[in-house]
Formats: sequence, C-alpha cells, structure tokens
Amino acid sequence: MPKKTDREILEQKIEAWKNKLIDLSRRNRLLNFRTTKVTTIKIIDELPSEVFKSMVVESNSFHFLPKEEDTEELFKETGSTQINEQESEFHEYSIEELEEKHIDSNLQTNIINERLLKNLKRIKFRANQLWKNKVTTSFILHWECLNGMKQINQM
Repeated sequence: MPKKTDREILEQKIEAWKNKLIDLSRRNRLLNFRTTKVTTIKIIDELPSEVFKSMVVESNSFHFLPKEEDTEELFKETGSTQINEQESEFHEYSIEELEEKHIDSNLQTNIINERLLKNLKRIKFRANQLWKNKVTTSFILHWECLNGMKQINQM
C-alpha cells in the first residue's frame, strides 16, 4: 500500500470536516422547511419572476406590507409544506399589462401590522445569530486547517 503524502492527508481531513458540516438530518431547516408563526412571512399576490428580477438583477430592496384586516387565521394547520403545482408554475405575461402592485417595491403579506413587525424583528435577530455562528465556525475551521497543516509539517 503506497504511503499517503502530507497533502493527501490534509485533503482527507478537510473533506472529513466538510462532511461533518453538512447536516442532512431533519434539523437542517434548508432541507426540512416548516412554517412557524414567528419566523415565517408568507408573500401573497406577487409574481416570483418580477420579485426575482427586481431583487437580484436590479438590486432593488423591498418593503413588507401588512394585510389590511385580521379576517383570516395567520396560518392554517395543514401539516404539509407541499406547493400547489399550479401556484409554482411561471406563466407568460406582458410587463406593460402588469398591475402596479406587481412592479412596486412592496411585498404583500397575509399578516397584520403588529404581528408583521414582531416577525421581522425575530427574523433579523435569528439572521444575526446565524451570521455570528457562521463567522465563528469559519474561524475555527480556518484555525483547525492551519493547525493541521503545522502538525503534518512536523511529521
């Protein structure tokens, strides 16, 4: 069996660290999304392609608009996060024929004003927490890689 080089050993260690970072369990919220009352804001009556174009291509920012009145429940408990196939399809349209609400800088929601503000604050708080954790994790991984390199060099 051929002896592994220092570089191969280091690459294997880095790959092992990367695999430990990938969380395929149900805790990974990117893979197992669940709606909640405090960290989910449902955007209603918008065209996803127009929102994407304005946000990503044109680098515009948006404001969230609360719903006018509290006539419906905030979330209906369906137990499913499946999207209706009709809702997820993109349909052709003419930009000239779009209503103002589809090309303005406001995203319509199904949440009343006071609840919307609480949800936005909670989402901002969680995003800041995640960002701090990401920076800390990146620093630790960088330090471990450098430390691993030093140990290999000492062999």
